Amino acid sequence: MRRQDRLVLFISLFLVCTFLIDSHANSSGGADACEKQIEKHKEDDLQWADFSDRVIEFSGYKWRVKGKEKEKRYGPGNNYFGSGEKNVHVDEAGRLHLKITYREGKWEAAEVALVDVLGHGLYEFRLDSRVDVLDPNVIFGLFLWEYQESYENAWRHNVANEFDLEFGIWKDKRRKPAQYVCQPAEMDNIHHFDLDLSEERKSTHSFEWTEHRMTCKSWYTHAEHPKQKQLITYWSYSGVGIPKGKPRVHLNFWPDREPPSDGEEHEVVITSFRFVPAKERKRPVEVETSSNFIWPQRFTRK
Repeated sequence: MRRQDRLVLFISLFLVCTFLIDSHANSSGGADACEKQIEKHKEDDLQWADFSDRVIEFSGYKWRVKGKEKEKRYGPGNNYFGSGEKNVHVDEAGRLHLKITYREGKWEAAEVALVDVLGHGLYEFRLDSRVDVLDPNVIFGLFLWEYQESYENAWRHNVANEFDLEFGIWKDKRRKPAQYVCQPAEMDNIHHFDLDLSEERKSTHSFEWTEHRMTCKSWYTHAEHPKQKQLITYWSYSGVGIPKGKPRVHLNFWPDREPPSDGEEHEVVITSFRFVPAKERKRPVEVETSSNFIWPQRFTRK
């Protein structure tokens, strides 16, 4: 939001609040309503400053598309973000497509963010792409994030209430192609894993967020209840940095500070997103271990 627009907004809110307070002189209702309204607008201004007004519907939820200003670069990767159909669209089958494109001499990334804040519960993503063999220079992220006025000490604390599921090797061919991360990334709060989608490109990935633990699971196919042989990886984490606050779900696909190594446009497809609130979970996952537990991984599809 431009400074002039922000000034007009707050002057308008001030006038409305003055009216509300005068109208409720004998109670605190008007003042309380005014304060809540101002806080809401301040919060919206902070959370959506990088996003366009375009809203899409996917898996029964509304998502806003990143890229408020066409000629401005945003993080991650210091990228331009395309907010149109070429970068973000939902197909006739209801699947979400995120695409890195090359238009008018520049590369554009793609990102959407869930309008609603969902809170504690199970977050599940069904994918229909070869996320095991992405270009070395591109990253696909499915994550929780909350914008802040300041990111001071972000290297020491999880200031943005961030938790990531990321695909990509970050230009390092020795690196495994996927990871769950509780920020800031350290040796004990990041879990790298392998997967092989050469036979079955469909995969499902989930994390369950509770007050003191993140429980993550990935498996082949889109089965709601996977068999043991379909399991890719399982990770339970209860150390420092568990998200607090009100982070939203973000999905992004972006080149890491330089174009794809093959010079081609790239796309990922998300079949669906599902959320189950913590209060509706019939059997919360409990793991009788220390803060960091990993099930054996399956590196091949034999």
